[in-house]
Amino acid sequence: MTGTRARRAALALVVVPFLLLAAAAPAGSAVAQETHRSDGHGDDWDGEDVVALGDLAARAGAPLDLTALLADDNASHWFFAANYTVVGAPGNSTLAFYFFGEDQAGSPAEPRGLGVRLPAGAALTFAIYLDLSGPLPGASELTYFDGASWKVRTLQELGLTAARNDTAGLIEFSAPRDSLLFLAAGRLAAVLFNASGTAVDAVPDLVGQPPSVSAAAAFFDYSYRPPIAFTAIGFSDPGAAEGQPVLLFLQLSNEGPKTATGVSAHVFVDGEPLGAREGLTLLPGGTAVMNFTWTARAGQHNFTATSFPGGQQATISAVFSGAAAVLVVEGARIEPATVHAGDNFRVLVTVRNLGAAPSGAAEILLKDATRVLSRASVPQLPPGGAVLASLGATYELPGTRTLRVEVDGVHTPGAAAEVEVAVQQRPVPFELPLEALALLVVAGAALAMWFLTPALLAERPGKP
Repeated sequence: MTGTRARRAALALVVVPFLLLAAAAPAGSAVAQETHRSDGHGDDWDGEDVVALGDLAARAGAPLDLTALLADDNASHWFFAANYTVVGAPGNSTLAFYFFGEDQAGSPAEPRGLGVRLPAGAALTFAIYLDLSGPLPGASELTYFDGASWKVRTLQELGLTAARNDTAGLIEFSAPRDSLLFLAAGRLAAVLFNASGTAVDAVPDLVGQPPSVSAAAAFFDYSYRPPIAFTAIGFSDPGAAEGQPVLLFLQLSNEGPKTATGVSAHVFVDGEPLGAREGLTLLPGGTAVMNFTWTARAGQHNFTATSFPGGQQATISAVFSGAAAVLVVEGARIEPATVHAGDNFRVLVTVRNLGAAPSGAAEILLKDATRVLSRASVPQLPPGGAVLASLGATYELPGTRTLRVEVDGVHTPGAAAEVEVAVQQRPVPFELPLEALALLVVAGAALAMWFLTPALLAERPGKP
């Protein structure tokens, strides 16, 4: 664009692989269209993107065989180029770049009436005609659709620069952003016309008869309108009541082929700021998931997320009920710490009202699976208030049990908790094993018999 050797050298690094591929490809071979390559930078040609690839098979009689389109942008300029291989003498050929706006009013017609059919449903906004018969930009022109008719300006009038390098197989031009006032992210095609105005080659390729541009390759405005979109938005608990915390979840996605940096997401509730995430970096096809906490208020509320740069938006609405009590089991513990079979023990439970309204009377249950072991009353609690309840139980056999403590009839998160109790075998007297105790009993009985036997024999009748 500027004609500097440094930029040409950088361009050659991108172009040479395409030329080598073109030379190696047999007649009729082709590479996939609309592929991408980028180093992720938006500064001139240091981060150029391949937005489309053409048919690499040479066409008989064509002065140039277009092989690829390149596009890039920075804060002040757009940059575009077409790669080619020379098949014959260029002659008085013209290379046309067609820009189809994504959200701009445009014309479905080719401005000069040349013999090419444009993609159906694509609104043509700009057409740049590079005259290849002399030095660029020479007599090259840009035509644009202003919503009513086509206007024509020379490249010099608009400050556009252009260059051609048959050795590198490259035609390029740069356009200041203020020269293409209607251009934003869109789609791009390049068509080569011979001296008689007949379309002889295109990227994407010409197909069918009469020739037509079968598609247009996407490019994006990374400086001001990166291809960032909100691909998900929702609530953690859409049924929350006034005073309860609500999480708003967002997913921001990079739908383009280059890494997007410096992206931010801002969230508003009924027009008031809720929060923001700044300085996000999104790889091609990558996502960022974030959440924002909001305390619910009664009524309908609108949540809007906006990304910067670009101003993409996502909106969701929800209706939240008035203040309500929210009883939760805040903790549960076993007393005593050691439980023996046949002994009574207690489960001490802390119940708290996390809601924004006073609670009514309630019951708390102690359950083993579905069997209710005991129950206790919970008095009315003010918002934030708590009570310690005691629930008793007994197990006759040792073993570990998982007990469930729950607020009866309440099924919201936090209204139940589990606690384990390890019931141990009741200890024997003197802490002796049963076997040792049995031996002592037998030995005692034998000793008693040894002492008592002489006395008993002496008292027998008839003994002299």
